Amino acid sequence: MQSNNFYSVLLKLPQLDQSGQISEKIYREIVELDENPFEDSEQCQKFVNQGMVFTQNHSGKCYYSAKESYFSSSIQVNVRNYHIMKTPSRNGSFRIFNSVFGVNEFKERYQAEQDSIIAHGDDAQFQCDFNNFIVYARAWAKKIRILNRGSIIFE
Repeated sequence: MQSNNFYSVLLKLPQLDQSGQISEKIYREIVELDENPFEDSEQCQKFVNQGMVFTQNHSGKCYYSAKESYFSSSIQVNVRNYHIMKTPSRNGSFRIFNSVFGVNEFKERYQAEQDSIIAHGDDAQFQCDFNNFIVYARAWAKKIRILNRGSIIFE
């Protein structure tokens, strides 16, 4: 398919395919590519500036601006308010999706809010018990290493 034709179809999808089924099928085909087969064209530039991709965020699924959307290859994604491209089983290369659709790479960021960390009421007692136990665990490990040095293990 010629670049102008491909991007013309992509530009019309938000009006013609509100369920996103066709978009997901296109994404499924793009996933299999090793490189972008579409050269720069007039419709490609129009898509880069105005195009929309089918995404999902905490509000649900919808079409959203491609240049403000993200691609993630992770299976588990905490989408929060980010618009993540709805791709089949989250596989594929960011490089391909970026070059074809102009989307951003989504990198999951985990952060613990220090105020939300609360030590359990028995934490101090557990640490004391653990420190007492670890002495025995180390002695047991040492004994096992000594016993295994001279023995032959039969399977």
